[in-house]
Amino acid sequence: MYLRQSDSALSLQLSNQRKRDLVEHFEANGDELDRWRKFNAAYHEDDLKFMKFLIPPGKRVLELGCGRGDLVAALNPSYGVGVDFGARKIA
Repeated sequence: MYLRQSDSALSLQLSNQRKRDLVEHFEANGDELDRWRKFNAAYHEDDLKFMKFLIPPGKRVLELGCGRGDLVAALNPSYGVGVDFGARKIA
């Protein structure tokens, strides 16, 4: 289950311009994620294997900076929570 926060509510909380710029950058370039995942497929496969070694199925998982939640979903947790600045990615 994902809790979503509206873009306007998030922007009100980010009083620092640098943080707002960072969130806007990731929101605007979110489509590049698939391209980079394909380009770096070997890295992501190794990372997933290592995470599965560290976190067996059925554990509770909190992932900070989850993006779309691919990693937390692949870990097959009993309860998984993903947190990210990018409301569009989580949606």
